[in-house]
Amino acid sequence: MSDRLADAGPRRSPIDVTLTIGPDLMVWPGDPAVAVEPRKQIRRGDAANVSLLSMGTHTGTHVDPPNHFIEGAGGIDTVPLEALVGPAFVADLRPLDRPLDAGDLEAAGVPEGTERLLLRTANSDIWRRVGQGFPER
Repeated sequence: MSDRLADAGPRRSPIDVTLTIGPDLMVWPGDPAVAVEPRKQIRRGDAANVSLLSMGTHTGTHVDPPNHFIEGAGGIDTVPLEALVGPAFVADLRPLDRPLDAGDLEAAGVPEGTERLLLRTANSDIWRRVGQGFPER
């Protein structure tokens, strides 16, 4: 149910796991929607295209900084980039299609010494449903 990215052979280029941010991207219930508002446009005679991007910090593919859950903890600027880039173990938990618990992570077979863990869950497919909200559970 899991695999190590390195098992695909030596990989030196990054794998982009991010979602495309735009007005159709689902957001967590109660979070602000994504808004993209053109402010300058070349077709109107401006020197460049410039837009105002408005969204919550919990939008799309993101890393929750320590202060997301711990009052007084550091923001995302305190998380070293090196912690986020490098070989990772990918646990494919899509068959579970429910909230995960500690037992699920133990059963995933995460190797001892893993520094980066990516969880591929049933949520991976939810993001592709443009125009729909989050499921009830």
